[in-house]
Amino acid sequence: IGSDETGKQGAGGPIIVSSNELVGRDLDDVLVWLKDNDVTYRISRTPDSAPEGEVIDVSPTGTVQLHQRVTVTVSRGPG
Repeated sequence: IGSDETGKQGAGGPIIVSSNELVGRDLDDVLVWLKDNDVTYRISRTPDSAPEGEVIDVSPTGTVQLHQRVTVTVSRGPG
């Protein structure tokens, strides 16, 4: 996960978050990336056709300031 264009942009941020790099991934992998880039996050779980534990949405995306919370929506599986 991640590229030269995403992640923490130097000490003190900001952080570039791309849904293209996070959506469709396993939650555990996304959490590692978020923690490595000092992203404050909240997890929301919802029934979805995606497999349980798969990230189905990330908000906000783009430029995120340090300590701005990102919501990661994760599938509970078909409900």
